[in-house]
Amino acid sequence: MLVAALTEGTANDWIALAVTEGHHQPEEVGVLAFATFLAAMTAGRLLGVRLLDRHGRVPVLRVLFVPAIVGSLLVVPGNTATAFVGVVLWGIGASPGFPDGDECRGRRPGAGRRPPVRRVDDRLLRLHRRAAAARHDR
Repeated sequence: MLVAALTEGTANDWIALAVTEGHHQPEEVGVLAFATFLAAMTAGRLLGVRLLDRHGRVPVLRVLFVPAIVGSLLVVPGNTATAFVGVVLWGIGASPGFPDGDECRGRRPGAGRRPPVRRVDDRLLRLHRRAAAARHDR
């Protein structure tokens, strides 16, 4: 789960900046690169359902992390066109990380209790809900 979170989070935070600063492109091209990543992730999640049903979550996650790694490495060097190919591979490869990676974690044999990271996430989510409810009640 940590790798899936880092893979998707890094892309969300840095793709547009890598294209604008690293490839010296205007901000519009950086936004287009980020939108391309999101479209590739969406396509991967929608079209990946058949792969998940046919082959199972763990094998699909393992195989699709390869294009995510290759794609992330293509974003930095080379030209902008290569970066866009990398963005698409990165998006498709990272697409099953959530929620399918999270689902795999709960189905491990002997995984009776939830890991501490998830408990912290749940506590933060509850805290956020309480803060939002308090703001709404004012």
